[in-house]
Amino acid sequence: QQVEGLPPVDAGAMGKLRASLAAVRPHEGAEALPTELGTILAIPRVQEALSLVALHELPDEVLLLVVGELFTGGTSQRQAQAFMTAVLLVKVQRLAQPASRALLSAILKACKDHPRAAIHHLILPLLAVEQAASAQVEVITRITKESLVGHQRLQLLSALLEAGPGVRGGGLTLGGVAVLHALVNLKMPVGAEVLAKFVQVVDESCVALRASLKFSSLVLSILSHHGRQLAPHAAQLQQVAATLETGLKKPIQTMANKLAPG
Repeated sequence: QQVEGLPPVDAGAMGKLRASLAAVRPHEGAEALPTELGTILAIPRVQEALSLVALHELPDEVLLLVVGELFTGGTSQRQAQAFMTAVLLVKVQRLAQPASRALLSAILKACKDHPRAAIHHLILPLLAVEQAASAQVEVITRITKESLVGHQRLQLLSALLEAGPGVRGGGLTLGGVAVLHALVNLKMPVGAEVLAKFVQVVDESCVALRASLKFSSLVLSILSHHGRQLAPHAAQLQQVAATLETGLKKPIQTMANKLAPG
């Protein structure tokens, strides 16, 4: 990341640090990490430095050691954002199979320490693709459940509903459905304005996803968890239920009909 007015990154020093890190074996402890690693986040062009060192190419077990070394409570928001973008985002985007236990531990640790950076520089970019793969969605749902707390989860929910990543062309992607479902199942209090937006997004998505069991499950969960709060949207939800083409259509219709006045 080029930032005007900041001194250039010492590419030679970053190359040496990269070589030192590459020599660390997965079974070794934090004491095997090079001492120079501790200063990388203090480099003004920190995202560029992180990319040059190629932390995203390290074995998962070594990356876990790196996260433990760098995320010790003194990491700034700017540094965390750079780490999410240059390291964790690249690492997760390249997953072709479920993340290892070590990688998940590294991600959850970093995201718990800096949840805002996790939302805007890891989760939302991962969902910005047309269809996030199951490995990426699994990572996001684990972050949602294990690294975020109440108000942070609500921030993520609001960001997803405001036609952001996971909502494309007025409708949800299946990745967005999975993450929203995970959020709904956490049973957090949701205000009337957010619920109205939720119903709007579901309504806009129902034709394209009418045969998706995952989407129907999301609609059923919304009705189950928020009940009478959804009464102002009864007619809209009845229309959604009528559009569905899955085995959950009838129970969803029954619940939507109960919300209607009279």
